[in-house]
Amino acid sequence: MLINKQPITYLLVGSTILLSIPSVAMASSPEAWRQHFKEVESSCIKKSNLSKAKPDGRIVLFGDDVGYDALIIKGHYPQPHMKNATGKELCLFNRKTRKAETSSMD
Repeated sequence: MLINKQPITYLLVGSTILLSIPSVAMASSPEAWRQHFKEVESSCIKKSNLSKAKPDGRIVLFGDDVGYDALIIKGHYPQPHMKNATGKELCLFNRKTRKAETSSMD
């Protein structure tokens, strides 16, 4: 007795094709992006060594292979010998650890 193998063949070929198509990453919602930007800004401001620190420009988003976002923070040096001079710091926010690091740009 002969068995009709066509349905099995179609199933195997169809499954192989579906599994070989890369999955599409789901985009984050606008609210998720707002929360992320707030977290980056607040983390960078807290980590800053400047008084009256605030963002100076937009957050620069790097790819997932890099895993960091960058933001420039502007403020004033609090040390007496700096006489309240304005300064800038570069802040890198690590998306994996959710921590910020800053370095002076002056």
